[in-house]
Amino acid sequence: PMNWRVSSLDRFRLVSNSDAHSPEKLGREVCVFDTELDYFALRHALETGHGYGGTLEFFPEEGKYHLDGHRSCDIRFSPAETRQHGGRCPVCGKPLTVGVMHRVEDLADRQDEEDPPPTAGPSRSLVPLSEMLSEIYRVGPKSKKISHHYENLLGRLGPELQLLTTLPLEDIRRASPSLVPEAVSRLRKQEVIRAAGYDGVYGTIRLFHDAELRRHDGGASLFREAPPKPPAPPAVAEQAATYRTDSQRSQRTIPAAPAAASPTRVSTDSLAGLDADQRRAAEITRGPLLIVAGPGSGKTRTLAHRLVHLITDQAVPPAECLALTFTRRAADELRERLRSLLPDGWRALTVGTFHALALSILQANWNAAGLQRGFRLASDAERLRLLGDALGVSAKKARSQLSAISHAKRTRTTPTDGKLGAAYAAYQHQLDTHNLLDFDDLVIRAADALASDPALQAAYRQRYRWVSIDEYQDVDEQQVRLLKHLVPADGNICAIGDPDQAIYGFRGADVRFFSEFQRDFPAAQVVRLSRNYRSDRNIVRLSSQLMATSSTQAVLEDAPSLITIHEAPTEKAEAEFIVQTLERSLGGHSFFSIDSGRSADAEGQDLAFSDFAVLYRTESQAAVLVEALQRSGMPFQQRSHDRLLDHPGVAGLTEAMRAQVGSLQAGSLGDRLEAAYSQLRQTASAGSESDEATHAYSLLKPIAQAHDHDLDGFLSELALESQIDSWDPRADRISLLTLHAAKGLEFPVVFIVGCEDGILPLRWGKSESAKLDDKTDEERRVFYVGVTR
Repeated sequence: PMNWRVSSLDRFRLVSNSDAHSPEKLGREVCVFDTELDYFALRHALETGHGYGGTLEFFPEEGKYHLDGHRSCDIRFSPAETRQHGGRCPVCGKPLTVGVMHRVEDLADRQDEEDPPPTAGPSRSLVPLSEMLSEIYRVGPKSKKISHHYENLLGRLGPELQLLTTLPLEDIRRASPSLVPEAVSRLRKQEVIRAAGYDGVYGTIRLFHDAELRRHDGGASLFREAPPKPPAPPAVAEQAATYRTDSQRSQRTIPAAPAAASPTRVSTDSLAGLDADQRRAAEITRGPLLIVAGPGSGKTRTLAHRLVHLITDQAVPPAECLALTFTRRAADELRERLRSLLPDGWRALTVGTFHALALSILQANWNAAGLQRGFRLASDAERLRLLGDALGVSAKKARSQLSAISHAKRTRTTPTDGKLGAAYAAYQHQLDTHNLLDFDDLVIRAADALASDPALQAAYRQRYRWVSIDEYQDVDEQQVRLLKHLVPADGNICAIGDPDQAIYGFRGADVRFFSEFQRDFPAAQVVRLSRNYRSDRNIVRLSSQLMATSSTQAVLEDAPSLITIHEAPTEKAEAEFIVQTLERSLGGHSFFSIDSGRSADAEGQDLAFSDFAVLYRTESQAAVLVEALQRSGMPFQQRSHDRLLDHPGVAGLTEAMRAQVGSLQAGSLGDRLEAAYSQLRQTASAGSESDEATHAYSLLKPIAQAHDHDLDGFLSELALESQIDSWDPRADRISLLTLHAAKGLEFPVVFIVGCEDGILPLRWGKSESAKLDDKTDEERRVFYVGVTR
């Protein structure tokens, strides 16, 4: 349309071609032909216009210099407005950077409203499907969530260009119950919201106003849906305003280009898009199956498609499928995949964590488990108080005893004598007296209930006839015991995981159970997923070296290119290096960084805050990073792998929320949390207490809003969740994570800090010459998890 305004170009046929250096954008600037695939036919179409369907384009407003303006002063002008101001910025008085439309107006001899010349050919602009999904789901276009939605849609509907231009909207509605069909409809009509680029700032094209997305999300778009409650076992239970310059005309609708082929029908292949190894694993539906899946090999994708294959192709009732994960976040991700692949049946599947399953078994069968009706999980503060009162010891001593008791429970080595035996007995008596369970009791008591009642065990085996377990390398002895009661030795069990990512030994997990799967289930078949779709060959090579060598130094000396090793004299210098690298990569996030020249050598990558993660071995390393990022004004979210109830600020907030029960002022849980937070902020001393309350508030806010007025449900979820479960993939914030919390996530750019002997690998003790102990292999695996993010 810019060229249409210059009459001297009318004698030319206008064409458009993509640069070949961005494979995912090859189809964004193309010529449309309705001819034979023949040189002479294409040439004839260009000469005569017959068979030439015009072009598909970027929206020109996306360019960084479409309009005039001054980035430092946030000024964006149309050419007419620039002339009105004499070409100078009204804020600072400096000359404005003149954009493309200014040049076009200098050359144009036609008005914008005039019809295009006959030789022009139709032209319309497209928004890539990934960017469309990114706007709808409010998460970065390069995120894992967008990637799997994108792949699912293409697997069901066919190529992206056809989906955006010619595929019937009814087919899209059947495959995607979200706003995608409406977005495609608006795009085809070119009804978009344009915020044009200026002075080095990219423009944005949107399809929805913020208010529309909020209405669609029910006002809680930033937070995950509350998972559906599983049914009880049978017989055993109880605003961007449209940017318009004063010279813009109303957008006219561009006629659609002719279809190059008949529309693709929705795919009926539930395994479409899987590679050969993934497909082979998903097609094994009977008997035990072990899938060995390295980082980035499509583990969750394979698991989700296998479940869909069972239901749609093997006629397995969804209610007979159980999928277990180790975190609520992983369960939500799997549930989201199933929702997009199986819109009509995903709710009937039971997807959750081991502890959530155990809790549901105990709640439905409390009598068989030797419990009293109405039991609940004890918080960390309650456990400390009960043991401290029983033994008459300090909180520090009680915490040490609780750690030993927890280890004894997980390993089934109940102490019977000595101080620990007395503490164990006193603690258990207090729990029984107050009708409480602790977190470690859940799986143990559920397994005990199934072991002691053959009828109950048979009922659950009949209910869950297909069981899938993600991250099997992280199981502990009690979880394996529960699985053996749920699934017979020749039953339908699928375990998937990577022994090189077994990093939870400190919680009782033991990687030997992965290698003993075939002993526990002798008929098991084994499939390996070896292709890494996440990391480039540099990362793959480094991670392979790491797991194959006993010398970390040898790995560093032979580190491949594109992997940076930075030495810093102090942890503060390390944090400053990260901030400066972020500035360069982002091209400057603030006026200070731009005008001071700090980001002058920006690397020009198309990155957002959410594309960066900073990983560390221990939570104590985060303080200096938090301080540096706060000083620079960069947004971040901080999460660890610890349980939510173990966070020092959570107990105070939950106690204050409990105290509001019955109050006339008590409203929704979100309101109660806000009131509790304000109360704690007023009483907390400056410094660590205030910071703890603020961090705890950010962790609890999404959970409180998801539970509305259900305090019991809110407290139950807190007892089961880790801090990382509240990590928000939609937030455009830098992620500060422990290496354990980062497992299962991926980012375009990752920093691993504190890579020095004693921290990573973590050692207890001061002797540098101490021999490597049995934990060194796990420390190697922890680092392996980090470098494969």
